[in-house]
Amino acid sequence: MERQPEDDLQRSLNELESSSALVVAQSQQIVPPSPSANGAIASLWAVVSWFLNLPLVAKIGVIGGGMVLGFAIFQAVLKLIASVIGVTLLLGLAYLAYKFFVSDTGQNQQNQQ
Repeated sequence: MERQPEDDLQRSLNELESSSALVVAQSQQIVPPSPSANGAIASLWAVVSWFLNLPLVAKIGVIGGGMVLGFAIFQAVLKLIASVIGVTLLLGLAYLAYKFFVSDTGQNQQNQQ
């Protein structure tokens, strides 16, 4: 009599394992884009499939190189923003100097006449 609950539990466990293995297998399956997809998606698919076929050491190297490249691009963008801010401040100071020196001398000459 005790054997039947164990058999039921074992059968339930086997069913659960088989259904979870099926779900995992379906979730790991990558479907390529359709032939009518645009060029950007096809290019992205080519890069992803190339990356997935790399060995582990190569994947780590590609990720490291991508991080270095990403930080370099980030640094370049920050330098560009700093340059734009610097040029804006310089132009603002030049405008204030123009207004203070050139405009005042023009008004002073008109007042003296």
